[in-house]
Amino acid sequence: MFLVFLFIAISFAYFFLLMNYSSGWKNMPESKLSNTPSTLFLSVVVPFRNEEKNLALLIQQLITQTHTNFELILVNDHSTDHSIQVLETCLPQLKNVQLIQAQGFGKKNALKEGIARAKGEFIVCTDADCVPTQNWLQSIAQYQEKELCDLLCCPVKMTYESSFFSKLQTLEFTSLIATGAASVGIKRPILCNGANLAFTPETWQKSIAELKEDEASGDDMFLLISVKKRKEKIRFLKSTHAMVQTASCKTLSDFYNQRKRWTSKSKSYTDSEIILVALLVFSVCATFIVCLFVGFFNPLFWKAALFIICLKTLADVSLLMPSAKFFTIEKLLMYIPLLEIIYPFYVVIVAIGGLFGKFKWK
Repeated sequence: MFLVFLFIAISFAYFFLLMNYSSGWKNMPESKLSNTPSTLFLSVVVPFRNEEKNLALLIQQLITQTHTNFELILVNDHSTDHSIQVLETCLPQLKNVQLIQAQGFGKKNALKEGIARAKGEFIVCTDADCVPTQNWLQSIAQYQEKELCDLLCCPVKMTYESSFFSKLQTLEFTSLIATGAASVGIKRPILCNGANLAFTPETWQKSIAELKEDEASGDDMFLLISVKKRKEKIRFLKSTHAMVQTASCKTLSDFYNQRKRWTSKSKSYTDSEIILVALLVFSVCATFIVCLFVGFFNPLFWKAALFIICLKTLADVSLLMPSAKFFTIEKLLMYIPLLEIIYPFYVVIVAIGGLFGKFKWK
């Protein structure tokens, strides 16, 4: 009986946490795009490896940006495909471009080498497989001129295909982006995404020693932790104009490897709030699974499992519904019940794989 009460207490803790995040998302005003052009000089830094299928579209979107006062720094992380040839065709249409051949290896190192060459007043980072809106840089520049942020987190939308796998990925990814945004909204940031992140050169310099170079990924999260520790200004730019889009993973293997990579860096987190939230999410998922199996011996645990999953779903829906509208994926809300059943198993498997297994870097 004690275990049942403990498991229910964990689910209530999760419920109140998500309701707090839901409030943070709803109370965060959407930023409007002004008609007044910004003069802020930006540095757009894009590390890439083997992105021949994506680079042309990214460059085309950068060519059509309404904000033109920027430099583009592309860092080639030892590509073995035709990425360079694609760029040689596209880049003549852009002014103020640097194409750097990375000396070291890995995305984190490529990003570091690119930022070292940046001359902008504000640095904007994205991935080579992302597609920004036409007003992407304009919205970021205008917001920064007004707010003077040290670290600016911006929205990332995942596009989906017709498969259940793709749709469930998009729902899960949206919940992560919304959680990160909401946590910033309540001034207790726990998540950000390096696919759409901006910061001052001074912020990067002050944080560079804390970016955990021994970890293959996590430049975004370690930067967030460093800025948060110094109590500097972190904001989320809630604007569809500031959005970039990225595609869902094609295969289950790619998805699992990506999530393991994301999870692996958590071993090096030093922020107690991030650690506690991660433990709470893992705990509520693990307790649901435990209740399902122990229920074969004591049916009371099946009732507890039903209560836990219902309370968790209610909490998740409170955040997913408003954020789904912002990201225009309302049609996917019908898959929430399926995601809620799969999600606990996914979290436990990925957590174990990320903490104790190995992953492949592209």
